[in-house]
Amino acid sequence: LQALGPYKSLESFKAGYDALESAGLIDTPQAFDNSDENFGAMRLGIRGYKLKLVNSREWSDPLDSLCDSLVLEQCNESSIDAAISNHKVFVQDFSTLGQYTDSNTTTSKYAPNVVGFFCNNDASGLLLPLAIKIVDTGLTYTKEDSDGE
Repeated sequence: LQALGPYKSLESFKAGYDALESAGLIDTPQAFDNSDENFGAMRLGIRGYKLKLVNSREWSDPLDSLCDSLVLEQCNESSIDAAISNHKVFVQDFSTLGQYTDSNTTTSKYAPNVVGFFCNNDASGLLLPLAIKIVDTGLTYTKEDSDGE
């Protein structure tokens, strides 16, 4: 596996998965789609995620700071207040998923405690990621942030 690295491209990761599958360790994933559209679609999948509709005055800390251009692009609404009023903003609290964040269940993986916000974009027919808040730091990230942030 080390000889196939460094793992900096989709092709290099696929080669690593293929090597693991050839060794009989894991199955190669059927899809390597890491787009926002696929990430949103996965929230609607069979895994049982519990999306909750965001109501007025809920989650104002991360949501009120979102710029209108992002909300227009992701939600097809002029502002976050309009998107919430039109029942388009959803939240999933991933910090409650103990599989990777509970130190009693694993010592080899770390996943930050995050809360994800999604928007139902009726123009595209897609559920799109709007923002991710890292609970431990209080920082909120969007697709408009630079790669180094």
